[in-house]
Amino acid sequence: MSTQSHLISRICKTQKMTEIVSKAIPILVNWAKNGQTSNHYKDLIREIGYTTYSGIGKPLGYIEDIIRELSTIEYKDKDKIPSLNSLCTSSKNNLPSYGFEYIIDNYENLPIKVKKIIVDGFNKRAIDYKDWDNVLSKLGLSPVIINSDADETSIKKGSHTHHTESEHHIKLKKYIKDNPSSIGLKNVVYGDNETILLSGDRLDVYFIQKDQTRIAIEVKSKISSDADILRGIYQCVKYKSVLDAENKVHNYPYETKAILVIEGKLCDSNYQTKDLLGVEVIENFTY
Repeated sequence: MSTQSHLISRICKTQKMTEIVSKAIPILVNWAKNGQTSNHYKDLIREIGYTTYSGIGKPLGYIEDIIRELSTIEYKDKDKIPSLNSLCTSSKNNLPSYGFEYIIDNYENLPIKVKKIIVDGFNKRAIDYKDWDNVLSKLGLSPVIINSDADETSIKKGSHTHHTESEHHIKLKKYIKDNPSSIGLKNVVYGDNETILLSGDRLDVYFIQKDQTRIAIEVKSKISSDADILRGIYQCVKYKSVLDAENKVHNYPYETKAILVIEGKLCDSNYQTKDLLGVEVIENFTY
């Protein structure tokens, strides 16, 4: 595909619509790549940054135009790249609203069963399509990360926390403290559990290497949920920033690192998040 980054602004015409559509396309692509077919119009509205938005059908119509034109330009076939619009539905019946007639003639008058068959077919094409990242690239867009609402809500409500530290967590952090080589660290001259940073945060494990590199380790045991692991990724971002701040205040020239060690495996959204934030994660740790 050649670059067609001008398509969105040319078709949408206004800056506001261009911004909305530019946010919406990567979200719909994310849903397609992850096989998500249960999202509603309100979910798309929330993901593009609005609490309410009247007339989401208009941006969806522009998205259809953009996909069709890109497909025509690149493949001489307007239907080569699948439609994304079936992935977003009404919460009333889990089917696209009447605006889907822009894609399927006489859609509004079709029996519910027929609508469902048609929509399932469109969804399958979108989910099975393997070149979505290239589509985004040609439109000048980047993939988006969408963490589970339940995970983020769990973190913000504090429901991830435990009043009593689990035995799994205690054993894991103590083992790593006593065996820094188990996570690939060499020349460690100091190790400790529960070192307190100037932010008041306690580190699961803290190492200093021979060259004075400071390393914060956050651990998540085998009983940690995806939400807790997501929190661990953000904790590492914070710990690295605090260590850097301590260096700046005290005029230390030392390198700093923050590493998340988990006994489990990152889910897809957490994997994308750690890549975006540049957090080092050691998965499937065993001891």
